[in-house]
Amino acid sequence: MGVIEPSTPEPMLSIKTFAPIASIWGISEMSWLKWQSGRQESGYSKLLLLQGKKFDFWLLRFTEGSCINWHVDKVYAGRHFRLNVYVKSAEIGGEFRTTGSIIKNRFFCLFRPDIHRHSVTMVNKGSRYVLSFGFVLKE
Repeated sequence: MGVIEPSTPEPMLSIKTFAPIASIWGISEMSWLKWQSGRQESGYSKLLLLQGKKFDFWLLRFTEGSCINWHVDKVYAGRHFRLNVYVKSAEIGGEFRTTGSIIKNRFFCLFRPDIHRHSVTMVNKGSRYVLSFGFVLKE
């Protein structure tokens, strides 16, 4: 009788588990649950959590030296809203700034990134994490 080698069990949850759901939502396996460089090319990273035709949900990571310069996000049709929930603040720097908001406090900010200029100051010490939920409504 031969020796039966123990097999390594498959993890209960993996990207393959969610692949059918991801494809329904229009998310490619290449971008889902993988850290990517931020669009502003300023050192921050983003992790796609959910995405649909009219919404997206990201975890943003700002490490020391990262920032986002003042800008406005373009949207091709409709009104763009974004809710940023502050998960972890940097020890020094990493402050979110905007020229306008719908609601803003020390825990979150709901604003219109398509009409309000916004930025993040440089993280000088520590790291900053933000859950960012964006959606577009019809005019």
